[in-house]
Amino acid sequence: MNLKIIQKLKMCLKTVLLIALLFVPYSLFAHQPVLNEFESTENNPYIIKSPEISKAIFSTLIGYPHYYQISSSVKFRFYAGITTPRIEDCDFHQRFAFSILNG
Repeated sequence: MNLKIIQKLKMCLKTVLLIALLFVPYSLFAHQPVLNEFESTENNPYIIKSPEISKAIFSTLIGYPHYYQISSSVKFRFYAGITTPRIEDCDFHQRFAFSILNG
């Protein structure tokens, strides 16, 4: 093939790739942030909508448990974790835990 044709094909391919990347939603690359200010209880849990979409739920734990409810007709992988800030002279970061209740 002619060198000019190969260079034009490479340039076209790069352009198409760049345009395709612009149309990919950025939400695919990160968790959706959710600020939970809802006071959830065992009988009135915070409902997580569309759990198959990854979320990072931010909340303040102030001495009582938070309850979340997840249900979906779509199969999805479940991951849960707790991260806490390290506060000088505070041992509470070692007391956080979560339980998964099936019911």
